[in-house]
Amino acid sequence: MEQHFFTFLTQRYGLKALIDENASAILRAMQRYASFDNHVAVFAKIMRNEIEEGFRCVQDELLSAAAHLLRQQLQVRNPLAREEELAATVERQLRSEEPVDERDWRVIVSSIFDDHDCRSIYLALQQIIRRYPSANVDPRSLGQGHEAERSGDYCERPGSTGVLFFDQLSKVLLDYQLHRHEKFLAPFRYVFAGRVVGASIASIRVNS
Repeated sequence: MEQHFFTFLTQRYGLKALIDENASAILRAMQRYASFDNHVAVFAKIMRNEIEEGFRCVQDELLSAAAHLLRQQLQVRNPLAREEELAATVERQLRSEEPVDERDWRVIVSSIFDDHDCRSIYLALQQIIRRYPSANVDPRSLGQGHEAERSGDYCERPGSTGVLFFDQLSKVLLDYQLHRHEKFLAPFRYVFAGRVVGASIASIRVNS
């Protein structure tokens, strides 16, 4: 991936100074936004050869499945809604302009992950809900690592379930999937790293 990255920059800019400048800017941006945006985090890990390039397709499929399940749930709970009304509601929720109902996000999670994973994901989502204000929410602050500080009631108030927006939900799902995949790959990375080190030592001995 790194080779493709520099090949692209070379074809795009040609001059070494411009290539270095843009490469540095991209790397700085990855460092800055990886913790806020899962797509950036995945790209950074692919660049470092920590995960395979095809994993981004897995993440895209997960996001697509979550969006499909959201639409399905809204349709089930609103069987009399007109198609244009349903489409508008789905679009608003996918854009995080209005929150996702807890009944819907629970179905989304349980339809994609097994029981063990669901428990971990539910805990992560509940932590977001508990600290997130249920009033005067600015959707532009979502998914950017900001905790909205607004006046009004908070989710801790009695009888409140708080709010959860789709970009918060999707980030938790994507981050969890990434973490699980990294955990799966860890033994293979360890073996591969050992072989690389062993080959390097053998090369030094041969050349010495």
